[in-house]
Amino acid sequence: MDAVNGKAKAGGEGNAALNASLSYCMDTVRRYDRDRFLLALTAPAKRREALWALFAFNHEIAKTREVVSEPTLGLIRLQWWRDALDHLYQGKILQHEVLTALAPVIRDHDLPRAWFDDLINAREADLGGKPLTSLQELENYARDSATPLNRMVLKMLGQDAGEETVQAVSTAYALTGLLRAAPFKNNFLPHGVSAGQVADSAGRHLDEAGPVRGYLKASSALTRLYLARIKRSNYELSDMRLNLPPVGFAIRALAGGFR
Repeated sequence: MDAVNGKAKAGGEGNAALNASLSYCMDTVRRYDRDRFLLALTAPAKRREALWALFAFNHEIAKTREVVSEPTLGLIRLQWWRDALDHLYQGKILQHEVLTALAPVIRDHDLPRAWFDDLINAREADLGGKPLTSLQELENYARDSATPLNRMVLKMLGQDAGEETVQAVSTAYALTGLLRAAPFKNNFLPHGVSAGQVADSAGRHLDEAGPVRGYLKASSALTRLYLARIKRSNYELSDMRLNLPPVGFAIRALAGGFR
């Protein structure tokens, strides 16, 4: 009986740790990646916690440039996450809320390790200190930093889309996010490339994606909402109205308008 009670206690403690980690991930995404928090609401309720765990991981690696004082420290931080994933895929979980929440997501959805590596590798570009020199380079960065994440999301949701479509929607979403972040993160736009050119590029990628459904439909709709705001502001990126909460989108998401 004591052994049974011990196993039950251990199981209860494990569930408590997982629930605490899931709560941490949801709060992290809600505070620091509001748009993806809203996009998760367009998914079935049973999938949202898994998405928030994945998005919290993305936030951890995406913020690397902001939390280190020099590139070498950033590379060390990204390598720590690679090593942590090595342990995770071997069935060992290092002590971290995001890893605790991410472990069952990887297991239950059979997420390829290579996609996580693609995501981390893309973030190394943030640390090079070498400015982007063209719109094409900016588009490539946007594609590489967002596409692997969306591949995982679609796999978790059981939604199919061609690779070109995923890349197009991901690139448009990331370009629009980069525009909106410009006033807060030193203007990183390549020399000679205007906000209007970047916005036009994002719109073209959405048009090239063609009809989409589910999560990609929601991502496209949110991207177009922000692009319309940017255009109405006459591409004045410091206009604080660009980042007002998208109330109409949130209502549509909660009402199941993208399923």
